[in-house]
Amino acid sequence: MPKDWRIASLEDVADFINGYSFKSTDWDISGLPIIRIQNLNDGSKPFNRFSAEIDEKYRVRSGDVLISWSASLGAYFWEGGDAWLNQHIFKAVINENTIDRDFFFWVMKNRIDKIAESARGSTMKHVTRKTFINSTIPLPPLPEQRAIARALRAVQGAREARQREVALEREHKAALMEHLFTHGTRGEATKMTEIGEMPERWEITKLGNISEISSGGTPSRDNQEYWNGNIPWVKTGEIHYNTIIDTEEKITQKGLENLAAKTIPKGTLLMAMYGQGVTRGKVGLLGISATINQACAAILVRNGFYTKFLFYYLEYSYERIRNFGHGANQKNLNLDLVRSITAPMPEISEQKEIATILLACDSKIIALDHEARLLEELFRAMLEELMRGRLQVRALVENPA
Repeated sequence: MPKDWRIASLEDVADFINGYSFKSTDWDISGLPIIRIQNLNDGSKPFNRFSAEIDEKYRVRSGDVLISWSASLGAYFWEGGDAWLNQHIFKAVINENTIDRDFFFWVMKNRIDKIAESARGSTMKHVTRKTFINSTIPLPPLPEQRAIARALRAVQGAREARQREVALEREHKAALMEHLFTHGTRGEATKMTEIGEMPERWEITKLGNISEISSGGTPSRDNQEYWNGNIPWVKTGEIHYNTIIDTEEKITQKGLENLAAKTIPKGTLLMAMYGQGVTRGKVGLLGISATINQACAAILVRNGFYTKFLFYYLEYSYERIRNFGHGANQKNLNLDLVRSITAPMPEISEQKEIATILLACDSKIIALDHEARLLEELFRAMLEELMRGRLQVRALVENPA
């Protein structure tokens, strides 16, 4: 640690106010929102509200740093305007003569996992107030704190900008799919069909009419000779509108023989017939030859149909396909249902045009997402190095923006 840095306890740099113990009978449909841990972890969660008055110390304003200390530990910048603070969350009242607010937020992001190691409880983990306020953080001089915070904010801002670009490009792709699969690329009149609006010249066919459809299996887990080989084995969780170039698990030649199945060739379209959550109905493309488990359908398209066009159409039809499933507790697809799925059949040249347009969208999304991931890795590395004083920001201190 640099010589001009010191170690401080959290108690030295801020006061921590625990939230109010709201009861469900306090909730209202109007008034200020109540910030609960679920609202900090998931921005889509609805807020309960409180229309009466309580001590002002429980009021949260934009710019406050909040720290959840029970069940899910984390540090958050609140930017949602005035609100009330629920129990199990600290509001940090920062001594800004000692520590910069932004720096405090970043150092808490860096230290929260270490603090979590002292959490108590078997089912609902929590950190006691005494343990929390006695936890220590590195404390550089204030000018250096501000420089560190600026550097981290810049990288975080760049990452968030890339993530917004990814979201916008995904929206653009969705709009393009809607247009291309209803109007095509030739500007011709449209007709209504059993699967929706489409160009008049397009025909409708079933997947069973244009492809060979099969599934795979799972070698016995009890026989170690079947596993950890070099033959890729695809599970439904690995199918996510992607090109599969590797698998989490691999089987041996004996495992393949145990399945009495064949290897699926590169370029085959895969569909998840069942699986956890939103998995059912997703599609992917094999970028390698592989085997598959029994929950996957391999769709080997015949001549006259372009696999990538079908891939994008099935992605577009995800919700419709999911409704084909059946089962008492969890709706599943099966090979017969997959064979019965209907799809449009434009001329092969138009299929390729549509696939090329959507592939360009995917390429842009992949590139932007890759940049965002690199920036996230850079941010994490910088956070660790800056908080240990191993990465110098002297130039930023001497020439602040």
